[in-house]
Amino acid sequence: MKLTFKSFIKSFRKNFVQNSISSDAAELAYYLLFAFFPILMVVSASLSLAGKSLEDLILNYMNFFPESIFEIISGFLSQVSSKSTNITLLITGIFITLYSFARFTKSFKAKVRTIYDSKIIVNNTAEWIISFIFATFMLLFFYTILFVMLLGEHFILLVSQSVTISPFVSSVLLAVGYFIPIISICFIVMMLYLISPGINQKFKDIIWGTVFSLIGFFMVSFLFTV
Repeated sequence: MKLTFKSFIKSFRKNFVQNSISSDAAELAYYLLFAFFPILMVVSASLSLAGKSLEDLILNYMNFFPESIFEIISGFLSQVSSKSTNITLLITGIFITLYSFARFTKSFKAKVRTIYDSKIIVNNTAEWIISFIFATFMLLFFYTILFVMLLGEHFILLVSQSVTISPFVSSVLLAVGYFIPIISICFIVMMLYLISPGINQKFKDIIWGTVFSLIGFFMVSFLFTV
């Protein structure tokens, strides 16, 4: 049967309601929100140990968030920083972040398998281990993004002292640096879509879902800022 726009909307609505997408999305959003504050602890402690401050990151990307978010962030960081050292914040933040990401990954995979009606039998212990491994990779990607955003320009200036780099090449490298976070997020989403259903999939099966998710993410982020 040929898929028409009307039949697609009808099928989409039916699957959306039957699989309780709204409540599942709220649950996953909670786990990500739970990971937000320990990530701030990790970022703040990492920047302090590197001789920088969180304001360096905020000033470069303040257009992506409402001003009220900065008040919440500043209040939270000033409170936890006054009671802990940078090392304590870093270690505590990493452990809580890993758990939050692992819990999100485990829950996400369960929801997707329900949607795909997957019959795979999963060992709970193995599922937690896989989720923690994936969470570790997410944290490493996060640190890579952080390095590029804060230290990319300084790295190029350092290299230019030893090797002659034209202004054009330097501008291109800086522009590429801004795409690295997007590429990293794209890779993480693709990996989630690849491993979650528990079925064999090809690249073409997940690329459009990944693109749709990224566009939706940035559109919602923009609307949230407004």
